[in-house]
Amino acid sequence: MSKENLPVSKTLSLTSKIFSHNPSSFTSSEWMVYFNSKFVILAATLFPGVGCYACIAYTYIFQFDNIVNFASDHCNGTMSYIPPVSYSIGVWKPQKFFWLSVLMLHVPPRIIYVELCNKFFLRGPNASKPDSYYFHILLSIHRFLMHLEIWALVGVSIFDIAYNFLIHAIFFGFWLASFNFNMLFSVILQYQSGINETDTKYNNLFKIKRFMFIVGCPISLTAAASYVYYLKSCEDFAYVTFAITEYTTVGMNSLFHLLSYIDADNMSLDIAVVPSISGKVKNKVCAV
Repeated sequence: MSKENLPVSKTLSLTSKIFSHNPSSFTSSEWMVYFNSKFVILAATLFPGVGCYACIAYTYIFQFDNIVNFASDHCNGTMSYIPPVSYSIGVWKPQKFFWLSVLMLHVPPRIIYVELCNKFFLRGPNASKPDSYYFHILLSIHRFLMHLEIWALVGVSIFDIAYNFLIHAIFFGFWLASFNFNMLFSVILQYQSGINETDTKYNNLFKIKRFMFIVGCPISLTAAASYVYYLKSCEDFAYVTFAITEYTTVGMNSLFHLLSYIDADNMSLDIAVVPSISGKVKNKVCAV
């Protein structure tokens, strides 16, 4: 049986130990670093949404002149009191620097969050069955798309709309597509894993995820479609629709991933770095 197919305990404990000498020479309290799973989930899910809305709020409160004088870079400068998110987080200052700081704090826990999500699906009774080959393929694709969502957001933030519109739009497209597929795969994987049958709260979580996908997917796709239509038609209504649906998608992204907080009590992350002996390999203990 492959390592991926091994059953995972209820505490989401996946431990890897490599010792080159007797571990009794150190104490866990000295070398173990304990991460609060609740903080990791909150940082991985809420930081982008809260940070983004904070930048937008700052613009409306302290830089309202930017709102009043805002004009699109396309269609001979379409005027709008609802500028896209890209301007608040990527062009106007100091919001841009605040957003990049939030992003810096967000990415490391988000990478850990991807693994926590995958271990959640592996806890289902169907995950360790011999015929779960396609389940693990889908899980691997989901892991890839979760990472793609992270780095697409980084790309959107670094290559802002003022730097290069095309590059910015491509990264936004990757982020939007990966988010929608991640919602879909999360719903499918939770259902196929069989974890819904183990606890009522997981069944309720599944229903909430399914509802958010049914509602969130059309909204996010409307954002993409309305902007393409705006570039073709230069209709003011299409531009406003894009901005509103984009604002909504940001919040739905954070809320959907935040649903993992329901299972935070069953998640833990412990990391220890063991002092190495001269000339020997360093020792590490990592548990998720």
